[in-house]
Amino acid sequence: MVNGAIIYEPLFPQPSSVLTLHRYYTKLMEDNTFKKRITTIAGLPEFISVEKKMLAIVEYCGTMPTKLKKHENSKKSEPYIRTDPKVIQRAAEMAEHEKVSNVMTKLMEDNSFTAPKSTRQINDKRFRNRKRKREENMNSRINIADDVVSVLSELHSNPVIQEIILTKHKKPVVIVYSNQ
Repeated sequence: MVNGAIIYEPLFPQPSSVLTLHRYYTKLMEDNTFKKRITTIAGLPEFISVEKKMLAIVEYCGTMPTKLKKHENSKKSEPYIRTDPKVIQRAAEMAEHEKVSNVMTKLMEDNSFTAPKSTRQINDKRFRNRKRKREENMNSRINIADDVVSVLSELHSNPVIQEIILTKHKKPVVIVYSNQ
């Protein structure tokens, strides 16, 4: 120590590789004594596997508060606790073959702590799954009306479709030919 300052002496010889330790800290808004620390290491040698290079250590310091407070903009008085996505996915899969109310009853009987909070969660997840399937399967239409609308939309953009005739109580007629 020289004049109150710590002076570090450089290492001789210098090391061939340097490990860098990164730490990230966060605090819980409602209780500053509960903290999370994430530690990662950069600059690991080549002989260490990729899985170990992407390793992170997560530490929780303090005690998690037992009484959670509600979200600041929440209109409900009870605090929001996120339901495990695996539970909701399982419920949505069960709801594909059964009524949502029956699925909710079964899940509540199995374990009320891990069950979804309401049937609305199951319905919403089932809706999103079906919507994703529809978007993935855009080429396969749901019914004949979807097919007719898709052909009508291509009338002006597709050079092969020349004319579409729609008559009440008859099947639609599409005249297709090219100018070549």
